[in-house]
Amino acid sequence: MIFKDEFKDFKSLYVCVSGGVDSALGLFLLAKHISENNLTTKITIVTAVEPQPYWGRNDKNAKKIVSIISDMFPNVNIENHLIHFLEGYVRNKKIEKKLFPKVKAMETMHKNNWKNEKYDLGISFQSSFPKLEELKKFPKLYAKSLSVGPEDRDWTGKKNDKINGSWWQPFVNLTKKDFENLYEKHNLMYSLFPYTASCTGDSLQTNNFTKPCRECFWCLEKYWAFEMFDYPEAYSL
Repeated sequence: MIFKDEFKDFKSLYVCVSGGVDSALGLFLLAKHISENNLTTKITIVTAVEPQPYWGRNDKNAKKIVSIISDMFPNVNIENHLIHFLEGYVRNKKIEKKLFPKVKAMETMHKNNWKNEKYDLGISFQSSFPKLEELKKFPKLYAKSLSVGPEDRDWTGKKNDKINGSWWQPFVNLTKKDFENLYEKHNLMYSLFPYTASCTGDSLQTNNFTKPCRECFWCLEKYWAFEMFDYPEAYSL
């Protein structure tokens, strides 16, 4: 994760943390950079929770991740953690890609937050899909990838990962395979990784959100990268 020279000039950051592998690593690297460079940057964390009872409570994972990283870097000013329970849509796989209800709900959330507070930069740690040739090596993962929407996480390797106006997506050309190496490099496999949750299975598939379904795209993608699913710790918070 490369921080630009101008990064030191951003005094107030709006950082998206979902409770998954990508944003947990992103927040760690961000806090590490701020701590090592003695920056006075203020961070506001924002976590979106999808409509209940169709999804699990990822806010618990996000809170745990923020707590762990705050303990690691006590001199980093995580000023606020905004948690939003999204409304206005339900799970419907047949129309999900066409109507983009989740995207609209997320956009509304971000716009309202920015109206209430002045931030210098927003950061999202959304990553890329595996390359197509890599996906096709794993038929089940590839089949699931075809139904994922409405996010655009296709691999191109050419997306703009530079700071664009007031928004930045530093991981847009990286996949979870890249993250596996970074988790190992920074010794996070025992301190941070166990509390990340990727599964998007419903209550029936996950025994009322007590374990990963091991069938959704996000479970399979995590296994592709790390050779493991969500840990039990992620469901016992």
